[in-house]
Amino acid sequence: PYKGNPIFVPAGQARQGYFIPYISQEFIAQHKGVVPVKIVLVPSYVKALADPEVKSFYAGQLSFDELQITINRPQN
Repeated sequence: PYKGNPIFVPAGQARQGYFIPYISQEFIAQHKGVVPVKIVLVPSYVKALADPEVKSFYAGQLSFDELQITINRPQN
């Protein structure tokens, strides 16, 4: 599993953005082109308790299967 940048969306709001995984060079070296991935979002109790906008939150994980990323390597 690889971590990525945090995503914060208060209840009742919709936001658009990008999820950027922290992919290791080892992973990139072993893959190229289109790679199937699964993203699992895990709640942060620390963020929820620290942000005054949060009145309650969903404590379960959200899982997104059958996604794809494309690994592009620089052309020499």
